[in-house]
Amino acid sequence: MKTIEINESVYKKNKSIAYHLRDKLHDKNIKMINLLGSPGSGKTTLLEAIIK
Repeated sequence: MKTIEINESVYKKNKSIAYHLRDKLHDKNIKMINLLGSPGSGKTTLLEAIIK
């Protein structure tokens, strides 16, 4: 098996984009949530309850 050495985080670009987006949303007083779950776990129901 060959080993590939990585000299920087593979998440570096993703983190940069996330920080930029977080700052833009904060400046506009926009809240963001990330809902993850299997089908039928209640994501839509939870989102509807939050909106009400």
